[in-house]
Amino acid sequence: MTIQGTFGRRNAPKGPVQPLQRDSANERVDVAPLRPSGRGRAALLGVVGTLLVLWAIGAGMKAHKVPDTSAQSAMVETSASAPKAPEPCEATMKEYSSLTPGMSLRHAASIIGCAGEETSRVSIGGQETVMVSWTGNGGFISNMNATFDNDRLVAKAQLGLE
Repeated sequence: MTIQGTFGRRNAPKGPVQPLQRDSANERVDVAPLRPSGRGRAALLGVVGTLLVLWAIGAGMKAHKVPDTSAQSAMVETSASAPKAPEPCEATMKEYSSLTPGMSLRHAASIIGCAGEETSRVSIGGQETVMVSWTGNGGFISNMNATFDNDRLVAKAQLGLE
């Protein structure tokens, strides 16, 4: 029998704790899953919601361009050989589904058609983790993210891709 303190838990029973009952046939222990409390769940949802709103505002500001009123913008190009602006690169659900764990960042970029935007890079103890983001084709806040450890895809996520 083990004696265990309550460590600040309110209304916790004082005294010895009963050991877990084991099923001798399967050696299985039934343990209830941990679930966040109501306040913890609400706080987590609040943080996630705030991050989504801030991201959407940032994406909206990036997409909104202020017109340039300088004298340079008044000049009209008459040359037919002027280079065209590159088309915006947008990730699709088909491209997202084509990304497989273990592929390199270069291979992923070739599937999507552009390099994407590096959102974070961390190097610790010989391991480098890079997170890259691509805008999506599904509307205002659609996007795709991929995480690479030592140039190998380890995680991917998408929101609203079509």
